[in-house]
Amino acid sequence: ALFSLHQGLGPHVTLVHIVGLSFGLRSVSAENSTAHHQYTIHAVKVGVFILPPYRPPPEPLHSLLTGVNRSLSAHFFENIRFYNSMFAFTSMGVNVIDSINDGRGPYVFKISGQLCHCIGSLIPKEGRRPEYAQLYIFDTENEIRNRMNVGTYANRSFCPNEDIVAGLIDMFNTHNPIVHLFRTARDRLAENGDDRYIIRLFGDPDKHGDIFSAPVASEVVGLVVGDVGISDVGRGLIVQDQAGHLQKVEEKHCKFMSMQYPILFPYGEDGYHENITYRRCARSQAIKRKKATMVEYFAYRLHDRADDFNTPMRCKRGTQAYVIDAYCCMEESRLSHYRSKTFQLKYRTTSFSEVSTMVHSGITEASDAGQRVILPSSYIWGPRYLYQNYLDSVALCRKYGCPDLFITFTSNSLWSEVTQALAIIPGQHSADRPDIINRVFHVKLHLFMDDIVKKKFFGPVTAVVYTIEFQKRGLPHVHIILWLDKSCPLTPADIDRLISAQLPDPSIDRVGYDAVAAFMMHGPCGDANPHCSCMVDGKCSKNYPKEYSEKTTILPNGHVRYARPKNDIIVAKNGISLDNRHGVPHNIDLLVKYEAHINVERVNRDGMEKYLFKYVAKGFDCSRVSLKRKRACAGTNEIHDYLECRCVAPNEAAWRLLQFEIHYTDPAIERLHVHMPLENNVTFTEDDNL
Repeated sequence: ALFSLHQGLGPHVTLVHIVGLSFGLRSVSAENSTAHHQYTIHAVKVGVFILPPYRPPPEPLHSLLTGVNRSLSAHFFENIRFYNSMFAFTSMGVNVIDSINDGRGPYVFKISGQLCHCIGSLIPKEGRRPEYAQLYIFDTENEIRNRMNVGTYANRSFCPNEDIVAGLIDMFNTHNPIVHLFRTARDRLAENGDDRYIIRLFGDPDKHGDIFSAPVASEVVGLVVGDVGISDVGRGLIVQDQAGHLQKVEEKHCKFMSMQYPILFPYGEDGYHENITYRRCARSQAIKRKKATMVEYFAYRLHDRADDFNTPMRCKRGTQAYVIDAYCCMEESRLSHYRSKTFQLKYRTTSFSEVSTMVHSGITEASDAGQRVILPSSYIWGPRYLYQNYLDSVALCRKYGCPDLFITFTSNSLWSEVTQALAIIPGQHSADRPDIINRVFHVKLHLFMDDIVKKKFFGPVTAVVYTIEFQKRGLPHVHIILWLDKSCPLTPADIDRLISAQLPDPSIDRVGYDAVAAFMMHGPCGDANPHCSCMVDGKCSKNYPKEYSEKTTILPNGHVRYARPKNDIIVAKNGISLDNRHGVPHNIDLLVKYEAHINVERVNRDGMEKYLFKYVAKGFDCSRVSLKRKRACAGTNEIHDYLECRCVAPNEAAWRLLQFEIHYTDPAIERLHVHMPLENNVTFTEDDNL
């Protein structure tokens, strides 16, 4: 191999944050100048606003999170989502994909469809058990038993620890101002059972300035006797003593996260709200907007700091749920704009041929035509966004011909930079910190692209397209399509120089052999492992093992048969011997340098280009949904369809919150409105006359 050792980001690399929003890696080695680099790939609005640090949590939560009693902490971390639900004020309605954790891998919290938080009345209906916020008010003499018998987990193997439950009750009673208010409501109801009580939680606390003070109960909540008008609630939240319906909690409410994740926010801290203002500084003066957005707020909170205990990022499975929830809040906030009547009236769309057909049929009202709820092409993962990216790739193919190489680069949770960052907080694993995995992968991706494009690792590059995707269990990977200089077409000899599907001879290249054995051997599958994920109808869907081949040949149909000579070089995996027939095509030098799964393939020249472009632009992981017959006049609701099919895992949520790129194209494409006759898109409003 060209690189005899793994070349990381430096011997002393730490994840850093420069008072604001800086996402990258910095080497702090001052002695080794060759490794002294600063990787601030993505720095946005650095220092334009500052949030108060999180205080260390009170006992017993602090001891549970820091592992004072290892066995008790292990039990708590494994069941932290269940314990959190015992004390949550709001319910979370979402489809959790539990089947993903049937294997032996680390736990992954993954959801599909829409996510909604609701809160009910203060008092449960007659004959119903108390749940969520009601547990703070109703039958508190038996509170420990009531919480341990929460119906959601009655049929699970989870057995709560009574000492943990009792300790958390005392902790919240002492330190959480939201709990204080609900306890006050309990006392008032006990004293004056005939009165009607309503709890109001204000949605936009008036907290201006650079540093926000600790939450004060009177600023965020209020107990009102009698009826109250609902019309002036704004983003506030009204909780009635008796109500026959659930109330949705708005994602922009400042107590949204504290009410759903009390264990992550034991002091009832404020979360995002719309009154977080930028500091007065040179950077903020150049920004037209003067208040922080939701994505900026959560990106800030995803980072560790020396003076910040950052409880939300120390809760493992609870952290995974929190990161996904934060991303869904961000998406919901953006989608609410596209749902608005003003936007949908402005953007009504259909083809000219449909308009012409309707006019000839005597229909002239614009309200009867077009898609009623649409997502614009600027919305990531929307149907227009994906289609435009596909057309961009086709345009490059029209200009530069068929692409030459297809590369898949997958992140490695065991990278030294990841393990070093995880070691800062003992007991953490890569699945617990999707933000760390993503930031390291993002930096390595940019270094990888520098090697390919700027340093011309495969030769001069004329065009490149890549898209970030996430595996079933959430790890990020990138699909890269390369167009090389056509003055040097790839011959079988060139392919052998760039791509190999063989195991190196360990007596000659031990480092290369170990890298291929670790990252690039498929299987075992087939009869040796019929339950392998690649098995479909009793056969390997990737067609492994391949046939032996003494040399690389380009077949008449454009496919490449890589050299896979029959020899005695094997690698043992799960007790099964694998040889060259099981090798996944790769470049040995890149493999050794980046220590990750890097599949390099020569693109087949058999008209498969469009399939390849569709594969790269296929979008996010989708769930399967049932189809219901709709009325003909109902039209298409693209926002609803998008949310119903969406699947989200922690790594994708963190990637989006950190505002890393999803799709990249070079050179840039100028989109021309070329279309088939009468198929041009027509945009109009509901009030227009066709």
